[in-house]
Amino acid sequence: MELRLRGKCALITGAAQGIGQAVALAFAREGVNVALNDVRADRLDETAARCAAEGVRVAFCAGDVARAADVECFVTQAEEQLGGLDVMVCNAGISERVMLADMSESSWERMIDVNLKGVFLCARAGAVRMARSGGGAIVNLSSIWAKVATSQVAHYAAAKAGVRSLTGSFAYEFGPHNVRVNAVAPGRIATEMVHKVAPEVNETIHRQIPLNDGAFGEPVDVANAVVFLASSAARYITGETLDVNGGWFMD
Repeated sequence: MELRLRGKCALITGAAQGIGQAVALAFAREGVNVALNDVRADRLDETAARCAAEGVRVAFCAGDVARAADVECFVTQAEEQLGGLDVMVCNAGISERVMLADMSESSWERMIDVNLKGVFLCARAGAVRMARSGGGAIVNLSSIWAKVATSQVAHYAAAKAGVRSLTGSFAYEFGPHNVRVNAVAPGRIATEMVHKVAPEVNETIHRQIPLNDGAFGEPVDVANAVVFLASSAARYITGETLDVNGGWFMD
């Protein structure tokens, strides 16, 4: 299977750590030049150094994905510094655990702003540019919580369900311009965010995952799915959400 990614240019949001960092490194190892986004540029040093060690060009693109002006600025910056934009990965996000009865309006609004509006703004900026230049691939990050009901993450789940739906809309509207838009929905992935959750919560989830004795996935598992969807190996796939959850949820 040929991925045919070498020499292409990708912008990854939320690339400072966790899944975003793993995605950036996976692309760099395929010879893809990468533009790294985070809300703070100083947090990108480690990711940038590791990507540069793979022999690819690296650009820094700081900015808040929830602010339209920031998005236009850093997407333009990425395109100019790398000489094009072939792939956009909308990964930046936040999380918070709070019961609905205790959830403030500001918590709800911030979650939707970053995790849903942020994907809309970034995917739109990328898709418009790709449409002008002959095509490209966008991969959005959804979540298992878009399809599985649970407590304390209602705002997060609503945003990620919106990402899943938004992905299909982008795929439909930009398909005629040769822009493919897909999503990846991770399950329980061993990131810093997950390690902060109460041990009893993680233990309950372990018991629900059939693969590998309930082991959680690693960021590289999600990164591999993202790279595949962005590659020529997935050239006839668009509007899909690929679950990466060890069988925790099966359609």
